[in-house]
Amino acid sequence: MKVNFGGTQLSCSDSKHSSLMIFLRGCDYKCFYCQNKELQSGKNLVDAEEIKDQINEHLPLISQIIFSGGEPLVQPEAIEAIARYAHFFGLKVGIETSGAYSSALLRLIEKGLIDEVFLDIKTFGEDEYYKLTGKLSAWLRIKECVCYCKAFNIPLEARTTIFKEDGSGENRPYPGKKQLEEIEQFVKERNLNWKKQEGILEKYEVGF
Repeated sequence: MKVNFGGTQLSCSDSKHSSLMIFLRGCDYKCFYCQNKELQSGKNLVDAEEIKDQINEHLPLISQIIFSGGEPLVQPEAIEAIARYAHFFGLKVGIETSGAYSSALLRLIEKGLIDEVFLDIKTFGEDEYYKLTGKLSAWLRIKECVCYCKAFNIPLEARTTIFKEDGSGENRPYPGKKQLEEIEQFVKERNLNWKKQEGILEKYEVGF
């Protein structure tokens, strides 16, 4: 199996476990602040065995692998194959996702391949999500991901990256105060752990 691969990185800060981050290329969202813009597109096709070899190499140091991107659920078959391999060695499997492919997440959860989800809640509500991603269904997919994790008792951590400016040149924070308050209410109502993190806005051209 070929995987559109973005690299690996050891991490002790992305979860409570010592983890091997596995970055997969591809993402339908083109958020103006993307921190992994180089992984949104492009091809670096490698055999899945190469990624399994990297897991083998780091086995003494890790207790979990975490798929990230890009949007890793663009490649569900690759996740399934690698997650099965990781589970064989007793490793936990986490996934960092924008929620864009909620149905793919559900299929992996149903197969018992996902142990933890880190859900990127970028803003709040259908209109705001459409402005950011250009996808009408983006907010619905977020809610579906939360529902699926709740239904299968999969630990879910909501994450929101906060920027001091929105790229417009007017020094407006993103998400705005109203959106942050709405996200906070959303996660409280669902008893979710919510992690807020500061983002650094690189000087991309923004279509405002």
